[in-house]
Amino acid sequence: MIYALQGQASETRDGFFVLQVGGVFYKIYAGERMLHGVRVGQEMKIFCSSYIRDESVPELYGFLDEVSLRFFELLISVSGVGRKTALKVLDGGTVEEISSAIAEKKTELFSRVPGIGKKTAERIVLELGEKMAVYGSKETVERMEADRDVMDALLRLGFPRDSISEALRKIGPEPKRLEDRVRQALKLLGK
Repeated sequence: MIYALQGQASETRDGFFVLQVGGVFYKIYAGERMLHGVRVGQEMKIFCSSYIRDESVPELYGFLDEVSLRFFELLISVSGVGRKTALKVLDGGTVEEISSAIAEKKTELFSRVPGIGKKTAERIVLELGEKMAVYGSKETVERMEADRDVMDALLRLGFPRDSISEALRKIGPEPKRLEDRVRQALKLLGK
């Protein structure tokens, strides 16, 4: 199986990008968060998870680091979580943030992901909970919850989801209060 590929991004599409390695073009499925950062012509190293369904063409799922790859493989080990759904979970935050949500048993953060119902969210927290003990997870989860509220408020004001996500990444962990995070995001979005 393929563990990693290094090459140049030749195009991006909805749900995947194409990586040219030598004279071979690989279709690599990725989450929106990663796809947002892929630039055509960019040289990159991608860690891969391979999947072969029946006798169809193998599928590759790509990640920028090994930690994300390992976490993806943990997620798909949970019954009811497929590969595309696991990518959507990873779009919800960094591996540290998602691990913190699991450690703090915040099933509601997972049940908001398209394709994950309440029972699957509970299964993720239950099955992966012991593996996700993270120091400082409570503060991380509180920030994630505040960011979800910021996202909802700014979406209602008509800002695009990608722009809001980028603004929240630029803000970082401080400030912590919801009102302050909305104010900071609005400043960044207004530029």
